Amino acid sequence: MKQMFKKQAAMLTLLALGIVSSIHGSPLAFKIENDQAVVVGCNSKFAGELIIPGKFQGKPVTAIGKNAFWRCRELTSVTIPNGVNSIAEKAFGRCNNLEKITIPESVTSIGNSAFYYCQSLTSLTLPNSVTSIGEQAFSNCSGLTSFVIPGGITTVPTRAFSNCRGLTQISIPDSVTSMGEFAFSGCTGFKSITLPGSITTIARSAFHSCSGLEQITLPKKVTAIGELAFYACDSLVKITLPDSVTTIGRSAFNNCRALQSVTLPSSITTISESAFEDCEKLENIAIPSSITSIEERAFFDCDSLTNVTLPNSVTSIGRMAFANCDNLKSVTIPDSVTTIADMAFSGCINLTSATIPASVKSIGDLVFDRCKNLKGVSTGKENTEAATENGILFNGDKTVLIRFPPQREGHYTIPDSVTTIAGSAFADCTKLTSVTLPDSVTTIGRQAFRRCSSLKSITFPKGIISIGSYSFLGCALLTSVTIPASVTSIGNAAFRDCENLTNIVVDEGNKTYSSVDGVLFDKNKTKVLQCPTRKSGHFTIPDSVTTIAMWSFGGCGHLESLTIGKGVNRIGTWAFNNCSSLKRITFKGTQAPQMDYDPEAFRGFQFVGVPGNAKIVVRKNANGFDSKFSRLSIVVADEK
Repeated sequence: MKQMFKKQAAMLTLLALGIVSSIHGSPLAFKIENDQAVVVGCNSKFAGELIIPGKFQGKPVTAIGKNAFWRCRELTSVTIPNGVNSIAEKAFGRCNNLEKITIPESVTSIGNSAFYYCQSLTSLTLPNSVTSIGEQAFSNCSGLTSFVIPGGITTVPTRAFSNCRGLTQISIPDSVTSMGEFAFSGCTGFKSITLPGSITTIARSAFHSCSGLEQITLPKKVTAIGELAFYACDSLVKITLPDSVTTIGRSAFNNCRALQSVTLPSSITTISESAFEDCEKLENIAIPSSITSIEERAFFDCDSLTNVTLPNSVTSIGRMAFANCDNLKSVTIPDSVTTIADMAFSGCINLTSATIPASVKSIGDLVFDRCKNLKGVSTGKENTEAATENGILFNGDKTVLIRFPPQREGHYTIPDSVTTIAGSAFADCTKLTSVTLPDSVTTIGRQAFRRCSSLKSITFPKGIISIGSYSFLGCALLTSVTIPASVTSIGNAAFRDCENLTNIVVDEGNKTYSSVDGVLFDKNKTKVLQCPTRKSGHFTIPDSVTTIAMWSFGGCGHLESLTIGKGVNRIGTWAFNNCSSLKRITFKGTQAPQMDYDPEAFRGFQFVGVPGNAKIVVRKNANGFDSKFSRLSIVVADEK
């Protein structure tokens, strides 16, 4: 009885809205508008084949309304009658088991997401009467294997066929002049695609992640290739850009890992940011004389590039433009170049030499960082911004030492003119055994002597002011360092991973820093900054300390126990990373300290690499330790 009343109530509601359910138990619902019937709904539990009638209550059926069959998951086949002229937004969206649909010649438009996620559709024929296809109309129809776009279509809209992973063939008519963003993105089944000559622009991400695409011929009228247009087309081996192309967008061919050959036309002037990044099979590329700018990361991680010749038209080389090109052995920088940006050739581990022309007015930081086989750099005689001496790169007046060749051996005496040792200047100079710093040096840059694994000692001049972060990272043979009174700035983890360092001594006259038992603190001992890596046994952090700095005890693999003073309220990231022998950590304070980049604490950054059997010892009235240090055993003891 209740069910009968519910059905009657629903019918009255439909009537009030101008919607009437069809007779004899039909699953369809219609709405009458202007003497025409529109299909507006279907019972979502209906299963099997469905034939939509051509008339309802004597009125012609002319449209399939918005969401009419949305999520009708058991529907397998639909026949749409002649006379229907539009299929609205999401009309058949998520009809997961829909295998077949017959669309009559009367249909002219298909709305946004009309067949979205119809995964069981294997084929679909659109009549030539269709002149409009909406965005995402066939998106995620992963069962579609082929498709013919009708001749009346002028635009393939945004995401129209995105993630149609089974699609192997598509016919695009000459009437199409443009395509929307992500139009075919994720169509992994494509091996080749032919675009009509009418196309003028390859839109942003149009073929993004078409990982099976091996070949594509671009029409002669194409003027622009959008951002990420062919991103992660992993099987694309070769691409020829027609002479009409004037613009290549950011990351257009990024991650095309099989790409071996590219032909660039003389119509382009810029190789854009990350255009060919991670094209690891790209062996050579002819850069035309029209190019004036090679932007940031343009050829980053192109591991197969062995040599690059830049034409005389190039004026700027962007940040990391050729960074991490592992097999790049030579590069010719023309006299036209005025700017070489930061890290332009960083990580080119097989680069043996480089010449910086006189035209260069600006050289960025770390240009040749991690170029471990670099034997020397030369400059033009008339260069005012850069100078070389025995293959060592300086700024124009030799006040800044920019790069020392990593392959040099033995001892080196830095010239008296130098005031600054630039970041990574001596990085990876594994054969350098000693270096003399003149009294003129006031600044040592970030990672300046990183991984100088044969460097046995360093004597800082009396006038030095600043020692940069990680400046002596991994200098394995250093055993002791003395910080002069003049130093006012020491960066994070300046002596990290110096595995034989036992002692850091600070001149008593220093007004910024101090040391206790070989450990580096600020002057007032409120912050512990660096414990030498070889420190062993037990160490007690004074009660005056409030902060344990990031990496301060990192890599102290010989430290067995630690007492943390009652004043500590903050522990920096990676503070005790890889303290692999640490067995006991005693907190004198009653409140658990704040952890930078908490919430994981001991399960996160601060104590990564501390043995799982290490114990946390806290006082009886301590608070907050259980939630922060749950990975390690907590022992309650009334220790003072």
